[in-house]
Amino acid sequence: MIILYRLEANSASMGGAGVMVLTIDIGTSKAADRRPRKASRSRRRRRVPSVQPWWLATCLNMLRKRPFAHARVAATMPPLSRSTTRPRAKHEAHGGRRRAAETETSCSAVHPKAGAKPEGLSAARRNELRMLGSSWLARPKVFPMKQLVLFSGKPEPELPEIEADRAIAEKLAPTVRLGTSTWTFPGWRGIFYPKDIPEREITTHGLRLYARNPLFRTVGIDRSYYAPLRAEELARYRDDLPDGYGCAMKVWSGIVARRDPHTGERSPWFLDPRVFAERVLVPIEKSFSRNVGVLLLVLSPIRAEERMEAGELAERLDRFFEAVPRSFRYAVELRNPELLSRAYLDTLARHGVTHVLGLWERMPTIGRQLAVPKILTAPLVVCRLSIRPGERYEERRRMCAPFDKIVATDEASRADVVEVAARCAREGRSLMVLVNNKVEGSAPLTVRALARRIAAGR
Repeated sequence: MIILYRLEANSASMGGAGVMVLTIDIGTSKAADRRPRKASRSRRRRRVPSVQPWWLATCLNMLRKRPFAHARVAATMPPLSRSTTRPRAKHEAHGGRRRAAETETSCSAVHPKAGAKPEGLSAARRNELRMLGSSWLARPKVFPMKQLVLFSGKPEPELPEIEADRAIAEKLAPTVRLGTSTWTFPGWRGIFYPKDIPEREITTHGLRLYARNPLFRTVGIDRSYYAPLRAEELARYRDDLPDGYGCAMKVWSGIVARRDPHTGERSPWFLDPRVFAERVLVPIEKSFSRNVGVLLLVLSPIRAEERMEAGELAERLDRFFEAVPRSFRYAVELRNPELLSRAYLDTLARHGVTHVLGLWERMPTIGRQLAVPKILTAPLVVCRLSIRPGERYEERRRMCAPFDKIVATDEASRADVVEVAARCAREGRSLMVLVNNKVEGSAPLTVRALARRIAAGR
């Protein structure tokens, strides 16, 4: 029995084009041909070692799923079309896997349709192909294989407005770092990312593109709030960033929230320095320590029935920062205005921890916070513009999506940030500003506007 397989090579993923015919000759007895032996479970599940080439391993893995009858050496067949794609059959569906909607390199069995006469073949060759028709192996298969090449093998694309951003960045002091709260928004195509970049590339390689812009000197890592990031995840971020590029990384909600944001249950690890060191700091120290500009403890809003006194919060923060390593910079952002007290500020100042000047729906404006005596508690000043006071997150998100333009300019907040920058310059402090889309509609456009005003000093 003749078994033929055609292997097609895609030039983009393998560096060349061509068609190869894989001929399989597996010798078994005639008795085995008439009555195939049932393979054991362990034999059916055996996989080819990964040291073999991927294309050979793929084909052999498929061949070993069942015992085969005796095969003779076959002649080369005419090549089929360069791309073979079809809907997935029932016997090919495995646990609801999603098929990638991109060009695939296919390894498919050569098998003519029933009743059809292959053109250009002799009668003897057609008889051989009919013999193949009863074989399970001869059914056409398609094996999707994703292309794992950065930007499809092309040079990284040029960023929009890059020269204008570079000119503004040259006018800013090196101690001023501006950036956005995160970076994975398809709506930024054409204003920050290249216009024709696929959304998948923004998700997988957007951080690398982001860090290439000289004006955007910092970025927020928001994912770390919802779950501690593993060392492997942080290593991928590190590989996309220049050495020493400082990010503002949120601390896991299990440490900074009285209640779990997913379950609503009370967190047993609220401001627990031991759990913080084990779950948050250990992966950072292993893979990301040189790229942490500041660790943000964004204290989630505390319900009225659970609200602690300002003095109690100051005491808990004092114990926390007394126990954590001093090798990182820390910043605390409040979401309850009544907790902004003298004891709280004194505690932060004693440990060199930054109070975040945060623009948020229930907090005073940045200008009003800046007027509080001794509000700047550390050499680093952090401004986080999340949402304007009095507005609601979901409503604002619907209004601003897809975040590709300024919906409404917030002149008051811009002026407040310029005043903070001027005060930092006078007092010799460094400044980090992080902007959310929901402040004005598009964070990159807001950052550029703030940079121009800070550079001009007004």
